[in-house]
Amino acid sequence: MSDGPPELRLFVGVPVPDRPVFDTARRAVDEERPGAYRWTSPDSLHVTLVFLGSTSPRLVPTLLSRLGQIDQRPFHACARSLRVFQQGPGRGVLAFTVKESENWEAWSTLERAVREALGDAVRPDKRAFRPHVSIGRSRRGHAPHPVPKIETTRDEASSSGFIVDRIDLVQSHLRPEGSLYETLLSVPLKRS
Repeated sequence: MSDGPPELRLFVGVPVPDRPVFDTARRAVDEERPGAYRWTSPDSLHVTLVFLGSTSPRLVPTLLSRLGQIDQRPFHACARSLRVFQQGPGRGVLAFTVKESENWEAWSTLERAVREALGDAVRPDKRAFRPHVSIGRSRRGHAPHPVPKIETTRDEASSSGFIVDRIDLVQSHLRPEGSLYETLLSVPLKRS
């Protein structure tokens, strides 16, 4: 018997709109390897800043309060290049790296601000922060493979760009057909 409500699987992320370059990538990969990837729903696209994992529901009000204290200016970002991130034997994530218009600093600053605001609620992550938008996951029986080279330039912002103007506290519901994301809170970035 449990002593309280079940834990929530949470992360803090930045919502990303579906961009034409993502559709270009989906079509190109499907032409080379039909059915190899399960595509992320366009309304679930995001950049994970901090993964909290299993979290007590009792901590949610504290997390919401702390996230509301973040002082970070909005910035323009772009999807830059298509990559496969290995996630174990025969498993991989197809993702676009994302970059602030001029450099990586805005993403790193935002990720650091979230970690600092959440303080002891966050377990240290030994992996380096690599901002990216996952657009698909390899299906069982389809090992990740080299993908078509798709890269964008600063001049292609209309097909790959988006504004980072808020962060979300998101609950992830794991399902066989793919995760379902429920935004618990959106915090606008302050324009200071």
